[in-house]
Amino acid sequence: MQPMHEVSTRSERGLVMPPWWVRLLYSFASALAAVLLTVCGHSLFGLYDKPPFAFTQSFVTALPFFLAVAFPGWLIAIPIVLAVTNLQGWRFWALLCVGAAIGPVVIFAFGVYGHLTSPRSAFAWHAVRSLSAIAAGVSTLTTLIYLCVLKKALSRTSAAPSDVLTS
Repeated sequence: MQPMHEVSTRSERGLVMPPWWVRLLYSFASALAAVLLTVCGHSLFGLYDKPPFAFTQSFVTALPFFLAVAFPGWLIAIPIVLAVTNLQGWRFWALLCVGAAIGPVVIFAFGVYGHLTSPRSAFAWHAVRSLSAIAAGVSTLTTLIYLCVLKKALSRTSAAPSDVLTS
């Protein structure tokens, strides 16, 4: 019997799903890649007639905020990442929809918490709307990167001999 950390799961079509810790690493790397891409896009937006260091300044200023907002979403997604063992057919699209919804739900929860603790707080509902749009983009990008990387890993392992259960 193999140790728990090395065992992969086999889907209905015979594809070997990577072990849980590899899927966690894929999801974390996907979240970091999506945050970096989003921060680069955010920093590049509006750089017309700005000094050469404006991109770096904007990037360094925005990165901690985006990471702080993305981390709770990644933590919420961990049970989904661990539970998913099949990406075939409609499941891919269903997981993409669920993953895209995680970011706006986290921002909405922050907004509700801010409103309940201090109704006159600076975290107003118009900020929740605009931040929800950014969070939807980040979470959709994160989920899409993760699902594509996982599908690629599945296609790679399906070419391996069928008796191998470890990756």
